[in-house]
Amino acid sequence: RRGKCGNSTNILTICLAINYGARADILQAAQKLAQAIASGEISPNDLAAMDESEISKRLCTAHIPDPDLIIRTSGETRLSNFLLWD
Repeated sequence: RRGKCGNSTNILTICLAINYGARADILQAAQKLAQAIASGEISPNDLAAMDESEISKRLCTAHIPDPDLIIRTSGETRLSNFLLWD
């Protein structure tokens, strides 16, 4: 059920990261970037001018906003291998 606050621009996004590994996600994004270069979609000459957005848009989390709050229900305080890029 979706409700509205007084301001319609307030949106809450809840993301459950089940079986997610950031290292694998970053590796997959790098592989996608390499494929784009190999296929000619991106010129190797453009590599020096690239910024982090080229990796960000190839992550599986590209469609969700960066987190403002992360809750670990297990009581752990470390975030190893969890949203390393975000």
